[in-house]
Amino acid sequence: MKTSAVVRYPRLDAPALLRTPGFAVYATRNSLFSALVSALLESLSPGTPVEVSDLPAANLRETDVLVEQKLTGRRLVVFGSAPTPQAVAGHLDAGVYSLVGVDASRAELLASIESLSGGPAFVSSSIVRVLAGEVSTPQSHVTLTPREREVLRLVVDGNSNKEMAGILCLSPNTVRSHLQSISAKLGVGSRAKLAARARALGIV
Repeated sequence: MKTSAVVRYPRLDAPALLRTPGFAVYATRNSLFSALVSALLESLSPGTPVEVSDLPAANLRETDVLVEQKLTGRRLVVFGSAPTPQAVAGHLDAGVYSLVGVDASRAELLASIESLSGGPAFVSSSIVRVLAGEVSTPQSHVTLTPREREVLRLVVDGNSNKEMAGILCLSPNTVRSHLQSISAKLGVGSRAKLAARARALGIV
């Protein structure tokens, strides 16, 4: 992965969904990269306040930036350089909602910002490859039932347990049981990790 001090992103047209109360941008130091991420947010959501802070955030490297949507509390980490599997896992364990690499595509950048305002959790393709690198051979051959695959697809799409129960005509308790089984088979717990691991394994 190639990175540079200055990364230029194309201007994206912002849908109404992105017009939110504001973002907080955190970096371990006042860097060009944090300023670039702030400019990207402002271009996606014109008129939305963006506050930049150099206060440290948990697990944040000097090359990375943390974005928090103030209304939802959802958080996104933008990796300024290639992360290790441990760095990715640390953010997911800390409750970060979405993760993108510095090489994210135009569509991936937009999806990651939308995730903060109500969209499904999002992990960009380069971060999925990092996660795939730590998938062991037994896990790569994990077998899910057809129903579990349906549930997992709905998780990846950002549906809640109640929504999945309605779509699949199941009780919430049955959906919960399927999620517990899927989590055990994939070796992960959080919904963001489930979505990322499913993509890494090519299950959905």
